[in-house]
Amino acid sequence: MVHQQVTRTLSTNETELELQAMLSGQVVGQVANLSAAERIRKGRLVPMMLEHMTDQIALHLYYGNRTLA
Repeated sequence: MVHQQVTRTLSTNETELELQAMLSGQVVGQVANLSAAERIRKGRLVPMMLEHMTDQIALHLYYGNRTLA
């Protein structure tokens, strides 16, 4: 394992935008299996770091405000 400092090139919460950046070769990204599965099957995306994957699904939700705006 090699640790290397890199500068951030993209920060977004828009899955489709991140996928397009990944597909164009601009970034390495992290998206949900549901978004990537078909693209992986078609060979358009290549999974990385498979040795760190688990069978367990972890979902984290954040609700920033308890009042309606």
